[in-house]
Amino acid sequence: MSSFKRGRRRLLIIHHENERRVDYKRHLIHVMIQAWKAAGIEVIEVFGIREAPPADVAFLHIDLSVVPSAYLKFTRRYPVVLNGAVADIRKSHLSLLRVDPGSNYAGPVIVKSALNCAGDPEMVYFRYRSKFRRIFDRKPPHPSHHVRIESKADYRVYATPTEMPASMWKCPGLVVEKFMPERHDGLYCLREWYFCGEKSVQWVELSPNPIFTSGQQVHHLDVPLHPELQALRKRLGFDYGKFDYTMVDGRPVIFDFNKTTGVVDPQAEKTQEMVQQLVPGLDPYFN
Repeated sequence: MSSFKRGRRRLLIIHHENERRVDYKRHLIHVMIQAWKAAGIEVIEVFGIREAPPADVAFLHIDLSVVPSAYLKFTRRYPVVLNGAVADIRKSHLSLLRVDPGSNYAGPVIVKSALNCAGDPEMVYFRYRSKFRRIFDRKPPHPSHHVRIESKADYRVYATPTEMPASMWKCPGLVVEKFMPERHDGLYCLREWYFCGEKSVQWVELSPNPIFTSGQQVHHLDVPLHPELQALRKRLGFDYGKFDYTMVDGRPVIFDFNKTTGVVDPQAEKTQEMVQQLVPGLDPYFN
């Protein structure tokens, strides 16, 4: 693999073939790429698997809930692969909070899309497939719901499973989970754990809304990283990504797993601070 100059560190970022047709720089990794380059790492990006340039480390960055098997197979030619073991992040696959009709659970529940980000990446890629491919695939990746769930804003919370429309149990694209919020002074709490290798950053935010993506950042609720988070991340094979969770009765309640985390404002102070802390996490992979 090493046909490049000895001593140079080369990182290969593998994107989906349709990624460059959209605003693919909407992800945190693109801010990190600039920082890695500034640190002397040569970064190459490929879209699809037609090209296989030599590299010390390959980074699988496919913004889909289920990574196509061809991409997983493609990474096997590289000596080190980040997130090469994370093939399926659907909530129907990873959720630790699932509730089904036979569950003996009578507390609050939340109804979500099984796909990450409510299936928006899948829909974006679907639009860019050829006309023949779209006909062959027959239908877009969004399942047919009798309720509109196209973003986090469409998630539904019910006081008990019995208050939920019974037909929701039969929607294969939906998941029903225990709703276990963390609250402080009447506000809902969101904890975000970003990680890259051995480096990680945690953010704690508060909002009056039970379902939110961005709230008021606070520091007085910071707590040391719970060992259960690290253990779960290791078991699932995540090298890079973000877990969203709450703390309930002293233990983490993880409700979202992301391997291609997005970024709203690349220039924001919060983003730049986080990137500087995460970027060194890549170093051990080159050893």
